[in-house]
Amino acid sequence: MGLLDTVNVSAFWDSVAEPVVWIAEHTDALLQGLSANLGVRQWELLLPSRVAEDPDAPPGGWLPWEGDKAELVARCPLSASFDTAELDEGYSVSVHGRTADNDYVRVRVNAGSVTLGRRVPEHSVSVEVAAPEGDKVSETVAEPMVRAVAESFNPRAVSRIDRAANKIARRSGWHIRPSSLLWLRDDVLDAPVLPKGITAERVGSGWLYVAPRSWSAEELVAAHEELRSLNGIDVVPH
Repeated sequence: MGLLDTVNVSAFWDSVAEPVVWIAEHTDALLQGLSANLGVRQWELLLPSRVAEDPDAPPGGWLPWEGDKAELVARCPLSASFDTAELDEGYSVSVHGRTADNDYVRVRVNAGSVTLGRRVPEHSVSVEVAAPEGDKVSETVAEPMVRAVAESFNPRAVSRIDRAANKIARRSGWHIRPSSLLWLRDDVLDAPVLPKGITAERVGSGWLYVAPRSWSAEELVAAHEELRSLNGIDVVPH
């Protein structure tokens, strides 16, 4: 069993202008999934800090993730100038909790923008589980994290972040990255030809592609290059 400082999962999609109710409902579904699998009992929303010159802006601080979730999301608009709320840019929601093992869990949802994103997607969710100082996180938490994101947000792609493999592959933005845990929705890849060693399991409206944990970064990159070549995919359609 691998022990790490952090385990990270990221996902993105290609819809735009999601309303605050949509963002709140999908974020809440994700948090419920993480709570069930990681033992998180309480979540707190980190409000964005606004400059003092804006008397109407809410101060930064922590609020329990409870009550009217859409109202909580509405208090987290992105801003181009950091002192006014530019609603066309959407919202950035940051929610934090602790697992049953006392690991930190950080969830960030960026959604609601009227633009899709060019070099990188603007609509995304990331989840990080981090160990307290001097401790380690079991990498076994990665799979339930990927599943929870896939089932709650139904994005185009979800992956565990494999930094060593990404460094070798040099893939970013809309590229399909090498990952030991990669979930792709059916409209991205369906009924694929799988390289030797990669397995697939139905999860939600897509497939979870799993590579052996024992593989090196080089083996993982090679297998994913073969996966993309065999199935004629390179980037997530957008």
